Amino acid sequence: MQTFFTLTEAYLTLLSQVYTNPEYDHDVTGIVGAGQGKKVNICPVWEQTNVQFRILYPSLEEDLPDTCCPARNALMKRYKDRETILFDDGDDNSTGEMGKMSKVWDRIKNPDGTINSNYGLMVYHMHDAGNAHHEPENKCTNQWAWAKSRLTKYKNSAQAIMHFNRPSHQWEHNLDQPCTVFVQFLIREDRLHFTSYMRSNDVVYGTPYNLSYFIKLMYRMVDELKPVYPKLRVGHLTHNATSFHIYKKHEKLVKSMLGQAPDQSMLGQVSDRSAAESFVTKTSLSNLSGL
Repeated sequence: MQTFFTLTEAYLTLLSQVYTNPEYDHDVTGIVGAGQGKKVNICPVWEQTNVQFRILYPSLEEDLPDTCCPARNALMKRYKDRETILFDDGDDNSTGEMGKMSKVWDRIKNPDGTINSNYGLMVYHMHDAGNAHHEPENKCTNQWAWAKSRLTKYKNSAQAIMHFNRPSHQWEHNLDQPCTVFVQFLIREDRLHFTSYMRSNDVVYGTPYNLSYFIKLMYRMVDELKPVYPKLRVGHLTHNATSFHIYKKHEKLVKSMLGQAPDQSMLGQVSDRSAAESFVTKTSLSNLSGL
C-alpha cells in the first residue's frame, strides 16, 4: 500500500500516476437516463482500478491538497466551504441550493428535484439504522449515531460503519448514484483510524472533496469520543477506490495542477465553480459525481 505523510503528497502522487501510467485507457459508460434524455459521463478516461493508499495522521489544517495551480486551489476551497455547510444541513436540493452551487447537481437530480449524494444527509439526517421488526422498542437512528454508539460501547469494535450508497439508490434511471459505498471507524492503541470504500472516484472533481470531508469526520468523531476515551487521537486515513479515474477532457487542468500547463493565467480568471464549469466546458471541467 502506498503511504503518505500529507494529503498534498498523496493527491499529487496519485494524480500523476493515473495520468502518466494508467492501467486502462478507454471509454467509461455512465448512466443513461431513459425518459430524461440525459447521458452522464460517457467519455474517455485514464483509469486505475482497486487503488488503495494511506495518509498518516491527516491534519485538519490541510483538508485540501495544495496543487501547483493557485487559482484551482482557491476555487476548491470556496466550493469545499460551501459544500460542507450544505452537507451538514442535509440539503437534498429541495430548495435548489445544491444546484446553485454547481450545475452538475441540476444535471443529475432526481425527477422530483432532489439529489442523493449529499454525504451529510446520509451521515446525519437519514434515520435508517435500526430494525423495527426485531427491536420495535428502539427507534431507528442515523449512521453517525450508530457508528459512535459501537465505539462508545466497545472500544475495539469493528462495527462502526456508515453506509452511503444504499439499496434505495439502486433504481434503473438514477443519475445520482453515490460514489462512496461505506466508511469505517476503527480504534487501535488510542488512535481513531478511518477507512473509505468507493465504487468510483473522479480524481479531479471527486477525490479532493471526498478526502476533505472524510478528514472532517475523523476529527469530529475524535472530539465526540474524547469524554469516553481522553487519550484518543487521530490515526490513519485509508482510501480505497475500485475505479480511480481522470476524464481526458480535463487534461489541461490536470497539467496545471501538476505544474505542467502554460495557461494558468487563464485558469486564474475563474472566480467560482459555476463560472469554472462554464469556462472549462470549452477546455473542460467534469462533474462531481464520478459516475
